Amino acid sequence: KQQTGDNWQATRRELEGEWSDFRRSVSNAHSRLIAWDETREQRFNAHLDEADAALRRSAADDAAVAADVRIRISEARDDLKTKAAQARRSYDAWRKERADERLLRNLDDSELELDEAFDRYSVALDSVQRGARPRAD
Repeated sequence: KQQTGDNWQATRRELEGEWSDFRRSVSNAHSRLIAWDETREQRFNAHLDEADAALRRSAADDAAVAADVRIRISEARDDLKTKAAQARRSYDAWRKERADERLLRNLDDSELELDEAFDRYSVALDSVQRGARPRAD
């Protein structure tokens, strides 16, 4: 009986030790999981903050581009109006006196300037339709 009791006590101590080791292992794993979840949550929130900042920056960039495009289109439109009026005046002056070489040169210059202004205006409009920034010629 004594030997059985001793074996039981030894087995019991061994089981208690293993049970304590198991509980310690579970506790350590739980602590690591909790820490990992906190780290993951911090990373997740950091990524959300980065995404929000990128969206704010993009919205600001889009607004700046839109304003820049509107300005360029407006400038190109005003330039086209001016060049068209100038070309019309040159044409009318030339029609009155077709033999005047100076008026013919003025008409040729006005035609070239009108073509250039129309091209700039077309490029500005086309860039809006394609979603790109117009060139700053």
